[in-house]
Amino acid sequence: MKNIVAALATVVLSTSVLNPTLAQTSPRILYYEAEPCGGPTHVLAVNAAGESTIVYTPHASDEILDVAGDGQSGWYAAMNNRGLIKNGQPVATTACSVNNIDVGVTGVAYYSGQDCLGTPHVYRLTGSGASEIVYTPPSLDEILDVAVDGKGNWYASIAFGGSHPKLLKNGAPIPAQVAVVTQLAATAGGSLYYGGDSGAGTSVFLLDSGITVPVFSSPDPFAELKGLAADSQGNWYASFGNGLAPDLVFKNGVPFLVQDCSYGSLDLACEPSGTEWVPIYPGSKLVSDLTEPFKTNVTEFIAALEAGGAAVKIAATYRPPQRAYLMHYAWRVGLEGMDPLLVPPYDGPAPNVAVCWAHHDALGSFDASASKAAASKMVSLFQIGHKPGHKPAFPTTHSLGQAIDMQVTWTGTLAIHAKGASTPTLITSLPQSGLNPELHAIGATYGVIKLVKDPPHWSLFGN
Repeated sequence: MKNIVAALATVVLSTSVLNPTLAQTSPRILYYEAEPCGGPTHVLAVNAAGESTIVYTPHASDEILDVAGDGQSGWYAAMNNRGLIKNGQPVATTACSVNNIDVGVTGVAYYSGQDCLGTPHVYRLTGSGASEIVYTPPSLDEILDVAVDGKGNWYASIAFGGSHPKLLKNGAPIPAQVAVVTQLAATAGGSLYYGGDSGAGTSVFLLDSGITVPVFSSPDPFAELKGLAADSQGNWYASFGNGLAPDLVFKNGVPFLVQDCSYGSLDLACEPSGTEWVPIYPGSKLVSDLTEPFKTNVTEFIAALEAGGAAVKIAATYRPPQRAYLMHYAWRVGLEGMDPLLVPPYDGPAPNVAVCWAHHDALGSFDASASKAAASKMVSLFQIGHKPGHKPAFPTTHSLGQAIDMQVTWTGTLAIHAKGASTPTLITSLPQSGLNPELHAIGATYGVIKLVKDPPHWSLFGN
């Protein structure tokens, strides 16, 4: 391992020299635990340029057991004496001790620890100091690591279980290619990276859609895998050490951090933008998911449309604010050319959106084309690229349950009753669609107001 460091340290450490301003403009991409040579252990944050900043130094008697990014420029750490902390402050938990912590891209945190009787559990942190036990292993088993993906699935690696499962997904066993799984990293897209002793050294594997593929094997047969992190774009980070030579952190198989004597656990600060984000916060097409009085207004208007001979196809009703945020800024970055480094973080109601809009190349330089391409793919999958003149709003009345996107068409004459009218209005004018001004007037009698510049959009107040 020492030879690898000597051969590549110049390339890796020169990143900050090649990108002297990147440390000021590049967001954090990774939190990690490290001990400088001759110094105390810290929690540090590193940006894409490889520039690290100390964010926390524990008390001399404390030991950092695990770290996790929360996706909002913050971090968690599991401590041997202080339990769980967030940004340096204690977090109330049900467990008497906490060993591991992971936070999904939606902000949901899972941790492993022991209750006050010494029984190990996997817990889900529900907020306000409350936790729920989601798994208790068989007697004598030990929980080595936990992870949570963007689909809400949790994973745990188990040791000393004999014939018991060594890798779990939502409490059910899944196959593993190593004798002992020591580290886990789950992505927004639902894939899992895991590593441990493969029998021929320490290796990292990727489990995706039920298929396992090898990713990396340490060139040092005595190396210990200390930390693992990964995203849905195929980037992974792993910290290795063997106690004889300086530790190092690999990024995609190439040394990324080599300046400290010892590295430990690590976790991503956020997940890069891309199509994996599109299904995470699903919207609705159901009128029943609208709020009153708009729900009743729409129900009555659609009934009048269909009774008059129109066809109605609903595209969207309720839209979570997280989905609205992703749609809006995917459009702005992908189609309008907004600088992804200037996209504000999501600051709406929970759950969180731990997305990084700025992508970087292998040397840590900002990659504008990759950032735009990822956002453009999101636009396509959101199916919003057909509205070139009107970007999705954020915030939006869809998130209040006060808007509906629907396609309305008919042939011939539409005979539709205005609300409360005893005789129908006969609409013979063009277009025979939801863009017809006469239809807009009828919709207004039901309290369903057309936003003319957005073809499918109707709302409670016309916005």
